Amino acid sequence: MLKLDKLQLAVELQKKSYALLKWIDTMLKQGVIQAEAGQRYVSEEEATVAWLMRHYASLPQETRVDRDDPEKMLAFARMFNSFLVCSFDFREKAVTVWSYVRGATHMQVRQPTKEDNKRARRLKRNALEQIAVENGLSLTKKQLDAIMKAEKEIQADLAKLAYGRELTLRMLGSNCGPAALALWREFTQACWQTQKKPRWRSSRGYELTVDEVLHSEEVVTQFVKSLNKQ
Repeated sequence: MLKLDKLQLAVELQKKSYALLKWIDTMLKQGVIQAEAGQRYVSEEEATVAWLMRHYASLPQETRVDRDDPEKMLAFARMFNSFLVCSFDFREKAVTVWSYVRGATHMQVRQPTKEDNKRARRLKRNALEQIAVENGLSLTKKQLDAIMKAEKEIQADLAKLAYGRELTLRMLGSNCGPAALALWREFTQACWQTQKKPRWRSSRGYELTVDEVLHSEEVVTQFVKSLNKQ
């Protein structure tokens, strides 16, 4: 099962990362912040932490984490960097907030490739297998294949569960890359189709919540248990 405290922190940092990205874009357009040459750092996350500390006083509240909490600052930097890797094609090898600021004007938004979608399916399958193990259940390859081809409602919940699990890993430095974007688009598009409201037409208008991820975990768990009773 997903650890509640870790999931809560991951969702919080994901929201702050998106808010920071929007703020940087606005400030660049207004000429408030300028592209800077990043200094040499041991790691990409340390480079982003340095940028955050340097601009901390200017950051709006919704983009801040406690600067006196080095572990949370590092987790935020990792989450933000992973957000950039998932969402944009970088020309620079190092992916940090420094490199984003330098290249934002000509950076291309990623479009998930066939390989990204295949990777997303593997992440969904991994999440499914973990659910089975955590509940002391066994699934045959035939059952796994059947679930992966099941109705769209289960696929959306499975995508959201896989995304939530990956989100908790991203703040630790793990990064599944654009596959996360493929998962995100799968369940946000499914949500729009269910809600039948214009605001769901773009995934940008969607805000992930802890309760939604936990609900998807429960839906998938009950679905797996029902297969074991057959």
